[in-house]
Amino acid sequence: MPFSPARVVSILVSEFGPPEDSSAATREERKIAARFAAILREGAATFVEIETDEDLDAGDSTDNDSDWDCSDGEDGCTTSANEVYFGTSAISPDQVCL
Repeated sequence: MPFSPARVVSILVSEFGPPEDSSAATREERKIAARFAAILREGAATFVEIETDEDLDAGDSTDNDSDWDCSDGEDGCTTSANEVYFGTSAISPDQVCL
């Protein structure tokens, strides 16, 4: 079945109820609505793949890097405690925001 933005909006309206007066929406509400609309347009224009809980629990991920080690000899890999590399730029630990 193709992706239908109208069905998604219908589900959201049934979940949260219809607005009393949409012209009274705040700036933040309009921004969030615009983001949702962009997501729905993108979903309608392209193929959307939905991962179910069963897919996530299956553990059949092809992107499993659990055995990756920085010392495997890949280019651009550094283990220096005094600097971190982002691309070719060295950044001190003081410049890294956590």
